[in-house]
Amino acid sequence: MTMPSTLYKMAQQAIAFTSNASDGGLRLPEILQFLDTQGIANEHLSNPKNRGPKAYHFHPREIALTGSELVFGDFLLLNHCSHDQSLILTDFPSLSDLESQILDGAGILNPFTTFLLAFRQGILSPYEITYESPSGERVRFQKSDPCDFGKTYPNAALQWLDPREKAHHLH
Repeated sequence: MTMPSTLYKMAQQAIAFTSNASDGGLRLPEILQFLDTQGIANEHLSNPKNRGPKAYHFHPREIALTGSELVFGDFLLLNHCSHDQSLILTDFPSLSDLESQILDGAGILNPFTTFLLAFRQGILSPYEITYESPSGERVRFQKSDPCDFGKTYPNAALQWLDPREKAHHLH
């Protein structure tokens, strides 16, 4: 297991990576105010306002995080849905579990997912998704394409990119 990172270090990577997105990307105050967690490695970062029987929708924190909090886990996803401002950090026991979640119906192919950032051993790891078009050719998934809620992505596949590259689906 990798040494834990701080929330601030992870946030800085996420901010830099999403900075050229059409909506301006993630910002530090947003991350510190809205972050919540799924899984067990980072329960200490969970937002109590999003727990319990009266948590019907996503809530901001009463008191923002500071950024100095430790973040644990070798395989993490930061999922942002701008329509409800949810920002969920999820830990996974293995790389294959992380990859499966990226390709899952609630992953990056979901029209409601704005950003789905993968961290491996504390480093933001860009990726691209390709799928098979009706003509049989491989097509690169572009998050900026017009939203089609009924669209499927047959034989979707994930490929990890060089960490210095930005994922093509953000453009």
